[in-house]
Amino acid sequence: MSEDTEDRILCMQHCTNQMNIFFSKFPETCPLCGKSLKGCSLIIPPFRVPSPFLSQNDSSCSFVVKPTRGSFLREYKSGDNLHVGITSSNGMVYNFDELGLHADRTGWEQCLVVGITEIKDFTSELWDSRLKQMYSSSLWTPEEYDEHNNNCYDFALGFLNQFLPTNMEPFKKLDFCKNYILPWTIRAAQYIDLFRRVQDAGGVAVESL
Repeated sequence: MSEDTEDRILCMQHCTNQMNIFFSKFPETCPLCGKSLKGCSLIIPPFRVPSPFLSQNDSSCSFVVKPTRGSFLREYKSGDNLHVGITSSNGMVYNFDELGLHADRTGWEQCLVVGITEIKDFTSELWDSRLKQMYSSSLWTPEEYDEHNNNCYDFALGFLNQFLPTNMEPFKKLDFCKNYILPWTIRAAQYIDLFRRVQDAGGVAVESL
């Protein structure tokens, strides 16, 4: 897994299959029945809950999202600004901000990778070549950056639009956020809430679905 061990969430069932027990460090006693868990049998042994976050190194040729400041698990709050970028075939993240367009190897270790099913017919060589072309374009200099009218989304969508089928309308920021980014941030919010509850309490019990 790409996230740090301390950022993981584990899940198990002990005394009832009606409740899931979530934790980051295996508890000595069951938070439901109070019995010792040392050497006992479990209904479902511990397994890692899938995280919605990936490292840029695990997300080649992708659209990626992270908070503008801090990380999703530690600092992010609903409504905080998000920053987006495009990964190359080797995990370098091209992103545009007040410093201009730059390629980062670090700083995206905990990001959302937004799948775009309409974009599928390309080679990694073409993807990387188009990124390099945009990197040298005068549209993405610090002087051209505008927080509202020429920002990270404009760069990323401008790049993706080059790969859309010819019968599709270009992506627009509001529609793209609603249809592609929002579903991922909802999933991320659920995971973040569970993670912080586990961190605060050491473990939580949640009714199983």
